Amino acid sequence: MLREIQDLLISELVASVDAGLLFCKNDPHSTILYANDYFFTMIGYTREEVQQLFRNRFAEMVVDDVPEILEKIAVTINQGKNLDYEFRMRKKDGSIIWIHDTAAYDKKRDAFYVVLMDITEKKTIQYQMQKLLSILEYIPNKIIIADLDKKVEYINAELSKYPHMDEKEMGSKDLSEIMCQYIIGHSFNELWERVICGMIVSFETRYKNNNQIIAHDKNYLVPVMDNNSKIISVMQVSEDLMKQNDALTGLPNRGMFENYFEEQRRLTNEMFYMTLFVIDIDDFKTINDVYGHTAGDLAIQKTACHLIELIEEEDYVSRYGGDEFVLLLKTKDTSRVQYCINKLTEFTKEPIEINGESFFITYSFGVASTNGIHLEYPTLFEYADLALYEAKHNGKQGYVIYEGYMANQQLFKQQYSKQMKQYIEKIPSMIRFKKYNNLNNKNNEIMEAVYDIRGLSDNLREFLIQNEEYYDKYLNAEVFEVAFINILNKFEPIVKENPERAVCISLPAGFLLKPDSLGFLNGAIEKFAGTVYNIILKIIDPSTFFELKTVYHNFLKLRKLGYRIILGDFGREMDSFQFLLDFPTEFISVSAEFFNICKTDKKYNAVLKMILELAKLNQSKVILSGKGAMELVKEENPFDYVNESGKVIV
Repeated sequence: MLREIQDLLISELVASVDAGLLFCKNDPHSTILYANDYFFTMIGYTREEVQQLFRNRFAEMVVDDVPEILEKIAVTINQGKNLDYEFRMRKKDGSIIWIHDTAAYDKKRDAFYVVLMDITEKKTIQYQMQKLLSILEYIPNKIIIADLDKKVEYINAELSKYPHMDEKEMGSKDLSEIMCQYIIGHSFNELWERVICGMIVSFETRYKNNNQIIAHDKNYLVPVMDNNSKIISVMQVSEDLMKQNDALTGLPNRGMFENYFEEQRRLTNEMFYMTLFVIDIDDFKTINDVYGHTAGDLAIQKTACHLIELIEEEDYVSRYGGDEFVLLLKTKDTSRVQYCINKLTEFTKEPIEINGESFFITYSFGVASTNGIHLEYPTLFEYADLALYEAKHNGKQGYVIYEGYMANQQLFKQQYSKQMKQYIEKIPSMIRFKKYNNLNNKNNEIMEAVYDIRGLSDNLREFLIQNEEYYDKYLNAEVFEVAFINILNKFEPIVKENPERAVCISLPAGFLLKPDSLGFLNGAIEKFAGTVYNIILKIIDPSTFFELKTVYHNFLKLRKLGYRIILGDFGREMDSFQFLLDFPTEFISVSAEFFNICKTDKKYNAVLKMILELAKLNQSKVILSGKGAMELVKEENPFDYVNESGKVIV
């Protein structure tokens, strides 16, 4: 009775095991003497079908070379070892499955106790992995595959050639130890947590050496999954960005900079702290003109090295264009911001050596911070750019930190220009004429068009008066077009009475950037009773188009058409000499503010003398203009004309 119970228990246990259990003869056919139910489920045949179709011959269901397998079995038996093989079998539905066969030989019965496991899924993963690895060996991207413990399992040929990573070092460290010191703006652990949740994540890495960026990559962490969508490993794919970086400095381009900012903003759910520097090399064109373009390139490269020295793991720097750079600090620590400001100032004390000569560069820069607010990049850049404008206006060689009033000024400028255009269109009488020069203007032949601002809204008019602003500071191309037509219409009766009369009209530099600017001027003159001789154009804010060829060509065409031109007001901007050389005009205007500085500053006094010499060379007349001009010339008068034009008329 006990024996029967044992046999029953063993029978039920064998039947319930999720593996094929067989007892086979040691003959050329591996004839099946016994098989459990799971074996037939695994191959898809019934017991009867195996008996009828294969005569219980296990070898006839095997796809691989059976004689070769039998030879290996004989050797293994002679060695007294258990069998352990992998081979393929064909199921009833025609599909092929991989089998892991382990067997123990019973010498007394000359038969085998066999355990069969279906390893098709495992083999498929291995096959797919081998196929994947063979592909990865030949693609140009750097590839690392790590297991779920971050241990590196594979690197491709491209990565093994990478000079900035030691292949031996990668074998002794996990992926986080290898990458974390180079990642920009992210924690590796945060990236890893997201990828093992099934997400594809991206990040940038950079490698610095001697204040240079020697490598810059865009990386992706990709989860590798099996057929059941279970993550089995993680693949890192790296794309070389150095080819897209600025060729002269190796810095990331402007698009990368903006994308990095917006990515950081999106990923920050709490308070968002960023500080943006917009940095400009002072008088860069003068460096090129005096020392040559190689020196200019060296100044740009030197600046890039200084900025790379400042950046930490979460910071970003880019050459924005020309001699302008942007630096982003991901910090709310004001002492770190001040440290960078101080270092930028210190850098200007280091001479740049070239061809036995040395020169110094200085910077003007604007600084703006998000102060925890999720500002978009264009807004923060506008703030920093406004601060840069203030720094330049203050005489360069310095910085300004953005404050709210600067944006209000910009808004004011837009509102003022809009209202000016509307009032000039509706009320042409707000334009009137006055003597252009208070001294040495015989017969008062030159007049100046000025604007009566009493038609403006109270808040705009009050702003101009309180800040002693000049009306032409807020003129733009659109206002000029409306004003030019009305000025000509109003001046026409005067020129008919006296053809020698001329009118000076302020022309915003930005107007010459418009594609059909000359066509507009010529069309207006054709309807005018006078000629181009009766028009003197005073180009204001010329620095806005300094290096643009389009404007230079339009300027030359204006000269050829016979327009008389005033270029000014010159003074504190050193690059104005290039204007005087490249843009010869009948008149050169110098600001009274600058002239006042020249009285006590020898450097600027030398600049003034150069302006006067260039005026003689170009046979230009020099005008002292602006507030306080009359008082200044009582002491000394090196000018042909003196004018206090531009102050608000109430």
